[in-house]
Amino acid sequence: MELTDNTERPVWGVKAIAEVIGLGEKATYYLVAEGKLPVKRVGKRHCAFPSALRAALRADGGEAA
Repeated sequence: MELTDNTERPVWGVKAIAEVIGLGEKATYYLVAEGKLPVKRVGKRHCAFPSALRAALRADGGEAA
């Protein structure tokens, strides 16, 4: 996960990540478990940068799910 904008803040938790990518929590948990999203685990929580999530979906042609 690369930080491209020093002012960008990560989103925390699968629910927030799901909102950024426009999927449900269940589908997002699946994509995280499969390693298909640029998500890091910090303690018991997941975090990701919104721009990295959007870039991953664009690179995958929007077919990550």
